[in-house]
Amino acid sequence: MKAIQMKYNIVFDEENQQELFLDEIKDLDIVTVDETQFHLLHNNKAYNIHLEHIDLESKNLTFLMNDDRYNVHIQDDLDMLIASMGFEDAEEEHMNEIHAPMPGIILDILCQPGQQLKKGDNLLILEAMKMENIIKTKVAATVKSIEIQKGESVEKDQLLILFEGESGISK
Repeated sequence: MKAIQMKYNIVFDEENQQELFLDEIKDLDIVTVDETQFHLLHNNKAYNIHLEHIDLESKNLTFLMNDDRYNVHIQDDLDMLIASMGFEDAEEEHMNEIHAPMPGIILDILCQPGQQLKKGDNLLILEAMKMENIIKTKVAATVKSIEIQKGESVEKDQLLILFEGESGISK
């Protein structure tokens, strides 16, 4: 049985992209100096890296490498799958509902009707392709109704959650 290779798409300064596999990342000769300082040896060249900012939720980070600043966005396999399915534009200001980005099983529902949510709050856990995926809200919203149940199988594009009001925020 062939092992599945985790692949990451690294986007530097919104233009330069590099695909890396998990094994390539694990094989990097990198030493942690402290929480924000790292030393990397790659192709017989030394790099000093200073991590300036990291946002785990959006998978964005900014770092200095030998005094050059880089803004980086990291996409994992799930992010790339969602983008290929056309769901990366779901970050609309006027979002009234959440649909399943892919077929799967609802493992848990993490919100309830009437609950006020902030952008980035967890809504539910969807198991798809043997991976647990946390579905989050892209806008501040109030939950109007939950259209699925824990343990239910869902299809791609199936309605999962409705929000109140025109922009998802209760008026």
